[in-house]
Amino acid sequence: MASNLQPVATIGNMHRFLRPMLQVVERARKSAVRVTRPRTTAKNVTKSIKYLFYRNEAFCLRRAITLKTSRQGGFWMYSYNPLGITAYGRTKEESLSAFVMELSSAWHRIAQAPDDKLAPDALELKRKLTSRIISRPKREVLSELDQDA
Repeated sequence: MASNLQPVATIGNMHRFLRPMLQVVERARKSAVRVTRPRTTAKNVTKSIKYLFYRNEAFCLRRAITLKTSRQGGFWMYSYNPLGITAYGRTKEESLSAFVMELSSAWHRIAQAPDDKLAPDALELKRKLTSRIISRPKREVLSELDQDA
């Protein structure tokens, strides 16, 4: 009997008994699969985000946010619905980088644009961006974070 070694993805808050409870550790000599219960889980870097950095700019969030993470068709996806930002990438790093680039683009093209040049939906996005985010120089923010550490 062949074993299915494909990773299992869970979406949302599934009941704890439905989550994958076993993790493949290694293939034993007799083609059997030895499994153990995972003892620790990797830290999710997309929970409680307070700062996002893009090039020489730091986006300081007034309240920590959590990005929705999923995988579709071989691509990783990060999204934050209140701002309507979604980004894809082949790896988690590419996807997160694309997310920050989209946020930077929205900040520079919408949040900093004069109100009279924006459509009503763009004005709403501008209000959301400016109420949630402060843009500061990256060097300044990193210096403050180093002092706090």
